Amino acid sequence: MFTYNVSRFYYGAFRAVIFYVIYLILVFVGFHFTVRYSSYEQFIAFFVQIAVQTFFFCGLGFISMVLIRQMGWALFVVIGYAFLQILTGGKLFPYLNVYYFRGELPAEFMVDSKMLLTFLAGVMLWTLAQSILNKTQRYV
Repeated sequence: MFTYNVSRFYYGAFRAVIFYVIYLILVFVGFHFTVRYSSYEQFIAFFVQIAVQTFFFCGLGFISMVLIRQMGWALFVVIGYAFLQILTGGKLFPYLNVYYFRGELPAEFMVDSKMLLTFLAGVMLWTLAQSILNKTQRYV
């Protein structure tokens, strides 16, 4: 894979960003059709929350794939994290719990510490995964 004349950034972060953006577009379209059942402020607040959480999960999947190098086990890491956080109510990793567990839509858009921490953790995961991918000699 690395013998082709394509940068590692293309194989790593660029391709992951493409899937992330496509997912956000699909979520935005889906949310747009449900706005008639809630207010526009709730729509924006919930969309931003989903976008930040998805950014974290994409970073977790990206670094899992770079480290484990097998799609099945990397997917297991992401699903395992999500499952255990939901099952324990966020008490397994309390400092890095991306779920809100509030049961209702947010009233208005507001950046809180949990959202900021989730975004920063996502940035760290994406950056770390790309730097590991850049230094990898063999990716089999």
